[in-house]
Amino acid sequence: MDRMTTRLLAISLVMLPSLACVVITDPDDAEVGDGDGDTGDSTATDSTATDTGSTSTDSDSTDSSSTDADTSSTDSDSTDTDIPPGDCSGVGSSDLAGVCIWFPSPGESWTLAEVGAGITIPYHVIVEADVAEVIPQPQDDGGCGQPDASGLIVFALLQGGGQEYCLCDVGICPLTMDPVTIPAGDTPLEFDWNGVNWGGPSDTNNPFGPAFPAGEYTLEVNAIGTVGGVAFEVRNSFAVTLTE
Repeated sequence: MDRMTTRLLAISLVMLPSLACVVITDPDDAEVGDGDGDTGDSTATDSTATDTGSTSTDSDSTDSSSTDADTSSTDSDSTDTDIPPGDCSGVGSSDLAGVCIWFPSPGESWTLAEVGAGITIPYHVIVEADVAEVIPQPQDDGGCGQPDASGLIVFALLQGGGQEYCLCDVGICPLTMDPVTIPAGDTPLEFDWNGVNWGGPSDTNNPFGPAFPAGEYTLEVNAIGTVGGVAFEVRNSFAVTLTE
């Protein structure tokens, strides 16, 4: 074999490995492709996280709505406690149609120190419509009771367990009452008490008696008289609890 032929063979052998290297490079390209696939997985994961955040936000919004509803309910309950009813249905007892005495609550508790300092129990006289030919009647011993803003003569008596507080004796006041018309309306009134026994000042300035002990008592508030010559009574009560 001559020198030229030998040289050509050597060149061919050198080129063959070079071609092989070109073929080996293809798997590397495939690995780059796999890397792109991994990148796609990462994008999908981020999208899921975003959805989760959105769900959390919706939940917070729902909780906020629930809180608002609870607040509205509380406000409504609070308001209803202090508003007198629109009519006298089921309020106390009454022989005078459309007229009643209403307490904001059925009762309350105080300590002896609290009542000793003085308490006030509110109530209302409710008259749905004008009532004509009413002659209110006082209930104190000397007949001194006078009609209040409601047009009735309301009398209060707190008692129980041998204890008693009232304005039962304020002197002697013989009165003659003429028929009147009781006007429609809502008249707020109060019962004031300093925690002691008492029957009223009379006309001799009777002193206060001993303090009520702890226990259960009842405040009765009523009004009596006649309407068209027929006797009536309007009444309601309030529970008083005294603690040490």
